[in-house]
Amino acid sequence: MTVLTIVSQKGGVGKTTVALNLAFSIAGRGWKTLLIDTDPQGSIGLSLRGGVAGRPGLADYLRGDMGFEDTVLSTRVPELGLLPVGRPTFSEACTWLQEPDAQDAFRHLLKRASEDWDIVLIDTAAGPYGPARGVLGMTPAALVLMQAEPLGIRSLPSYLEALAEIWRHGEGGRVVGVLLTMVQPRRAASMAVVQETLRLIPAELGFDAVVVRDPIFLEASAEGVPLGLLRRSPPPAAAVFEQIAAELEPRLALCTEEVEDEARSLVD
Repeated sequence: MTVLTIVSQKGGVGKTTVALNLAFSIAGRGWKTLLIDTDPQGSIGLSLRGGVAGRPGLADYLRGDMGFEDTVLSTRVPELGLLPVGRPTFSEACTWLQEPDAQDAFRHLLKRASEDWDIVLIDTAAGPYGPARGVLGMTPAALVLMQAEPLGIRSLPSYLEALAEIWRHGEGGRVVGVLLTMVQPRRAASMAVVQETLRLIPAELGFDAVVVRDPIFLEASAEGVPLGLLRRSPPPAAAVFEQIAAELEPRLALCTEEVEDEARSLVD
């Protein structure tokens, strides 16, 4: 099983939106995908219709009130499961996944998830501190989201250093990519940040895909659905997450049985 944590230096970069839509796309490619909400605010649940925000979940599992099978929700996509954050108390949120008992329970949860799922995607709170730090210390790979604005690129080096420090004192880990979000193709300043970021980071961490600032995301949020379920024919922005999923597969060693990969004639 592969575990990928989706992280960002600050809030407001579309992290939960990316986590939800990327999980939908990876599952659509045939991988059994479990999306776990580890943000004590429950951002995934708040993003979805159907009363997800009020259901039991991770917090209830960590304190031993419910089992794994009782907290994972099935979805319209057979390959996609959802484990909401549940109902953490204020005191639990203050030390979220930093106490040894909670960490042991989370490790056990990931081990249990490996029996049923190909990949676990984890949505976190923003920043390298507090609620996000405990999760990062126990997970092996991170996808870093960066808003395409000057503040984003200025803070990226220090954030990557913070991640490296967390992994040095934890169980080790790596960045699998830096994904640019909130890109405004018609704004020179935004596109300048895109180009500068791609020059700054190693080539293997970049993506051909970027997530643009698009009103369609607001519409999907208002409806409480991923882009792929917004309309019978998904909007063009949904295709971006298919591309991101395709770019991530080799980085995460997600591979199917080897088959001959070559061009095929349209007409026999």
